[in-house]
Amino acid sequence: MIEEGRQYGLVYGASVARRNEKSPILRCVLFAARPDRELTDLEIDCLADVLDEAMTGIGINSGLSEVELETLRDLGAGLSHRQIASVREISIQTVRKRIDRAKSILGARNAMHAVRIAARLGLLDAPAML
Repeated sequence: MIEEGRQYGLVYGASVARRNEKSPILRCVLFAARPDRELTDLEIDCLADVLDEAMTGIGINSGLSEVELETLRDLGAGLSHRQIASVREISIQTVRKRIDRAKSILGARNAMHAVRIAARLGLLDAPAML
């Protein structure tokens, strides 16, 4: 990152990093640079605030609602759409909508890919509530 910044004339910089306390696997880093001077402590504090706000916006669930995570957990446990609908007392269409939204948020190709991505992010650690 520093070398790339130098290519654009950015000589002075700072970074802030945060770890999500509830899910330690989730980490974020924010870099900022400028060409003319070191960043002040106040500017670095502002960067930290921006990162904190961004992490809050994304949240512990990476943008997934609890019901979407619940559906991914159920899929990961091997339940079919019909079984999930029955256990959760929702329609199969609702199950599909939850899966589609999860796929979109996670950038997954299909439902099982969404389960794998969510598992890799540590989002499926809580047991399914059956």
